[in-house]
Amino acid sequence: MDLRQRMADWLAHARGNRRRAHEYKRWAKEYEAQGNLPRYRHYRQQSDRSWRAAWDALRSAKIYRELVN
Repeated sequence: MDLRQRMADWLAHARGNRRRAHEYKRWAKEYEAQGNLPRYRHYRQQSDRSWRAAWDALRSAKIYRELVN
């Protein structure tokens, strides 16, 4: 597999995780407003995990970018 393709794949993965993080956070706010704290905590944790995964994917993409250049 081409290094540029791997870099693009990591960037796409980061974008997907970022999108999911926003969606999970929105759901968490909805459950918080309803007073459902267990569901709120669950989706808040999912949001945090998705953000961490997005940052990790960006770091991996940067490694591949350095290898290409």
